[in-house]
Amino acid sequence: TESFMDIDGARLNVYATHLPTWGQFTRSNRREQLECISRHVASSRYPYVLMGDVTAPPTAPEVASFIAARPAMLCGREIGVTHHLMNERIDYIFADWGWDVRSARVFGVGPSDHWPIGAELMWRRPAGTLPSETGVGHVGQEKK
Repeated sequence: TESFMDIDGARLNVYATHLPTWGQFTRSNRREQLECISRHVASSRYPYVLMGDVTAPPTAPEVASFIAARPAMLCGREIGVTHHLMNERIDYIFADWGWDVRSARVFGVGPSDHWPIGAELMWRRPAGTLPSETGVGHVGQEKK
């Protein structure tokens, strides 16, 4: 799902996803979907945040490949378990490279089998500049 939000006069893309379950049986489907998501968010005209249930841990090959491709930064690399019945992290927040991640955490409460996660983000790219002008942005580049 793709949405636009206007906050204090700035527009951003917010993406939500839920990939297929069943572990290794749908790994190729998740890999294909993550590759498509990677291309899609990289083409965003606005700063973006991608969040959702990827249904696989960071060590799963398809998730590790997505993280290594760097379409966005992982918020809270070591936040811990998000699915308490599986005792694994399968829920994520990724942010455009123009954000500073101030904090990220799991809220270990609630009636769902997934615990909510949250991240505090602060936009750092100067207003009116493009990623190529600053070396920071949503094209997978970090300022050097």
